[in-house]
Amino acid sequence: MSSPIPSGFTLRHTLRGHLKAINRIAWSPDKRILASSSSGNTIRLWDTQTGQHLRTLKGHSFSVNSISWSSNGRVLASGSDDETVRCWDARTGRHLASLTGQADVLCVAWSPDGKILASSSYDKTVRLWNAKNWRLITTLTGHSGRVLSVAWSPWH
Repeated sequence: MSSPIPSGFTLRHTLRGHLKAINRIAWSPDKRILASSSSGNTIRLWDTQTGQHLRTLKGHSFSVNSISWSSNGRVLASGSDDETVRCWDARTGRHLASLTGQADVLCVAWSPDGKILASSSYDKTVRLWNAKNWRLITTLTGHSGRVLSVAWSPWH
């Protein structure tokens, strides 16, 4: 069953391929690629002009809850219930790094300058990771419950 398209909108593509629920979508900075993460443990990349499936990123062993593009569009980060943040080369799909030590990762977000990756978790923490060497910078504690989302301010 399809839903009606609101006035003023035009359906460009219907993207199919995930076998389980889609948890998040994220546009690349240049708007040419759409990434979608799913409960099927995968991330799919789509060409926004043609609607064509470009590649599937595999490596997580549980649901992929969140995805975020670096500001230059070269790296895609993903957070999963498998207790990892994974970083991927967006052009090739190659796995670059696995960041561990946090419980189920609920959200990931890049700093505006692309130098720091933040991840939030079921374990009530926010972790900040150095994007040059993938090492932990610090762990922010003090939340009384799981941290569902994390975002950066665009102002300096």
